[in-house]
Amino acid sequence: MTSVPTFFLIGLVICVGFLVITLIPVIFLKWLGKRYRLFRVNKPFRTIYLTAIITFVVRALIAAPQMAIASNLQGFRVFIPPYLICFFIVGFIIFSRRLEKEHYGKKEVIISVGISLACVLWYLLAELAIYAYIAKT
Repeated sequence: MTSVPTFFLIGLVICVGFLVITLIPVIFLKWLGKRYRLFRVNKPFRTIYLTAIITFVVRALIAAPQMAIASNLQGFRVFIPPYLICFFIVGFIIFSRRLEKEHYGKKEVIISVGISLACVLWYLLAELAIYAYIAKT
């Protein structure tokens, strides 16, 4: 019988957890889109996962040169921006592009910021709940 390394199982649990946690904003976006025309987003499932992937790539592109410099220089401080801040910025851009183009201007900006902020707050709430659960055990 073969055994699976622990890091693989931890990664699998994290991926499944992220998929489950992300379903809630997708369902909420679909519900908002059906209820209110202004909040209609084309393919919300794909949009949120696209935002998450692009955010990860942007964060990695920011971190990679700093890590390379820090490995060669003593005393170099590495600053990697938090994931949720990157998610908010990338989410704002992607949501403003994915909203159905029935309106322009201030409404589109406010709705894009609101959707992005709601997703960030949801992920922050989920992260805090996980940390609280881990602290209990």
